[in-house]
Amino acid sequence: MKEMKRQTELDILRFGAIFAVILMHANGHEKITSHFNNTFWGCVIASTVWCVPVFFMISGRFFLDPERENTIEKIFKKNISHMVIVFIVWSLIYSIYYYYTGAFAGLNKWGILEEFIQGPFHFWYLLTLISLYMLTPFLRLIVKDKKLTLYFLAISFLIILINSYVIYIPKVGHIIDTFVQRFEFKLFTGYVTYYILGYFIYKYQSEWTKKKVLTIYLAGILMYLFTIIAQGYMIYNHIPSPAGDFIQQYQKINVIIYSSGIYFFFVNRVSQVDFSEKTKKIFARLTEYSFGVFILHGLVNSVMEYIPLPKNLPLPGVVLILYIVLIYLGSLMGTYIIRKIPVVGKWIT
Repeated sequence: MKEMKRQTELDILRFGAIFAVILMHANGHEKITSHFNNTFWGCVIASTVWCVPVFFMISGRFFLDPERENTIEKIFKKNISHMVIVFIVWSLIYSIYYYYTGAFAGLNKWGILEEFIQGPFHFWYLLTLISLYMLTPFLRLIVKDKKLTLYFLAISFLIILINSYVIYIPKVGHIIDTFVQRFEFKLFTGYVTYYILGYFIYKYQSEWTKKKVLTIYLAGILMYLFTIIAQGYMIYNHIPSPAGDFIQQYQKINVIIYSSGIYFFFVNRVSQVDFSEKTKKIFARLTEYSFGVFILHGLVNSVMEYIPLPKNLPLPGVVLILYIVLIYLGSLMGTYIIRKIPVVGKWIT
């Protein structure tokens, strides 16, 4: 197995994505977020939903690469077991914290157990990763063949397109929805699309003409602007759900296109930058801690809600940025300290 070159561009992309995740979840401190109207905040969220798709695409780029050894045994012993341990340990820690801070007030023991089993709000990501890891041996067989990969993605995009837009057509949308659901195309939808897309874009991006590359960038920019503007319009005009979800859900075509555009830019253009050794080392280390930052940021965010702030904040935008940076630094420091614990530290972050 040949030695793999460090992809600093993906380390940088992860760094940006984790900040976007923190920003999405930073609405807990009402004394900060109350200074922004719903329309503005909705636009901010719409502009950051690329973060989760990008994480799945990066995972797909590495786990589906046939030049990397990812046997069933290795996936279960190293990756899935790691996720399971992290989920159990941190779901327990979060549950204890929520119990003693009153977040579980009113729940009986079965309700608390249910919350523990489900995990904190952002732990759905861990469970989804586990399912993708379990599918990886099958998906690696698909991506070996370019035509088969395109076939999979074509079916996936068709079904997602129908679920994204067609089912909302008045009167006939629900009929089409019922009809399509009976095909049980679940294997071709969901985050598996991003997983395969991450590898496909990385593998074949050098084969695309300048015209195709320009089309990808243009489509990405247009869908990015469309997602933000449409989300702002719907909130401003009080258009009820499912319209709100129609714009900014992770698995909508508009989000897939603009998320893929961002990912493509990094693997196609940023990858050509000659980074200094110091820069490579810094972002490699930050990537090493990024998973722990993701795990801890919900807890740090919740703790920071107790910081007393005046009702009328000067420069609330600046305060929001500082708040996000503090959440990141707190999560980073927590991860650094935990990883110093012998044996256990690296297994729970």
